[in-house]
Amino acid sequence: DSYVDCGDHFADNCGECTKVHQLEQFCGGVCVWKENSCLAKTDPAAADDSDAGWFSQFMSQVVQVAISGLIMGFFAFMYKRQVVDEFPRELTEYRPEEVLGWKTREKGLFDCCQDKSTCLYACFCPSVVTAKNFQVGKVCGFWPTCVVMFVGMAFPPLACLVVLVKTHLSRKLKRNLWIESSFMKDFFINLCCFPCEVGRESMEVDEEIGAEIKCCCEVKVTPRPITAVTNARNRLCPGP
Repeated sequence: DSYVDCGDHFADNCGECTKVHQLEQFCGGVCVWKENSCLAKTDPAAADDSDAGWFSQFMSQVVQVAISGLIMGFFAFMYKRQVVDEFPRELTEYRPEEVLGWKTREKGLFDCCQDKSTCLYACFCPSVVTAKNFQVGKVCGFWPTCVVMFVGMAFPPLACLVVLVKTHLSRKLKRNLWIESSFMKDFFINLCCFPCEVGRESMEVDEEIGAEIKCCCEVKVTPRPITAVTNARNRLCPGP
């Protein structure tokens, strides 16, 4: 008679290894425990399906990202049409040598927390708000920014790369706002507190243009002459 090695005992076949005790520890040797059954390792039903499990997890993540992308895309479309396109103008693009003097940055990193609408937008839709800031700030187009920021948040391995790109573009935005910037400082702020920095930049851009954004997608614009006079006064005479 032939017997199979169950690990610490023998039986007629792998199914018999756990005949007395239906426990995994009694299924060993040339047998393997799978789905509450003791099977021979050569049994096709005992084949390792880890590759199938990995593929299933990957496809599940792809579906989740696709659904999130569709939701973000729909909101971005509505936000652009009702908010960004309603801005009366965009910032003037300056070269470094054209900036006559840097103004003091009055907005603190956590000031956006005091504005409920800005805080909500920056926390839940940072890619869309960043796209608004960069388009109005004459730095980058709305949709390219949306896509790059969303991909960075959807795929964590790309997060640092996206933060680098965002930091580089933010420096251009600050230059157009006449705000002095430091690459390393801005990089660590974006890396550690991305939504707060997005919210702060949004408040600075809105203030420069003379716009106030409220939930949901409502824009109140201050007449341009008043905004221009106020901004000129702040640049020439910084401080309270």
